[in-house]
Amino acid sequence: MECFTLADLQELKSFHSPPPLVKLVVCAILALFGEEETWYNGKRFLNDRRALIHKLSCFDVKSITPDRARRVEAYLNNRSLSSASIRMASVASYDLWMWVNEVYQIYKSSGGESQSTPRRKKKVLKKRKKTQTRPRQRKK
Repeated sequence: MECFTLADLQELKSFHSPPPLVKLVVCAILALFGEEETWYNGKRFLNDRRALIHKLSCFDVKSITPDRARRVEAYLNNRSLSSASIRMASVASYDLWMWVNEVYQIYKSSGGESQSTPRRKKKVLKKRKKTQTRPRQRKK
């Protein structure tokens, strides 16, 4: 994130009707953060530029859920979102696009969300149900 500046964020925020590629890049970031992917939300997200740079630089890859990963992957697999075409649309959006790619690659290389996690949660819930369904013994 060293190459990303407050001026870059201001450029993105200043678009009233952004080029489609810029909009898609901002939506990809919203997907990573679990936000609704609309330009209106994107402008709100870009509003506090200093806080956003902090959010981006301190983003925890472990916070990516499988649902968020699938949403981001859809943007990454979009053929119209090539690095060259994004750079032509906006250098600021290109820097953000590279950040999205990097974060997603870190997520994938770390193995992403373990498939066994939901199973463990189900087992814990089953154990809790078993203990809750036992009749209470009265003290004598």
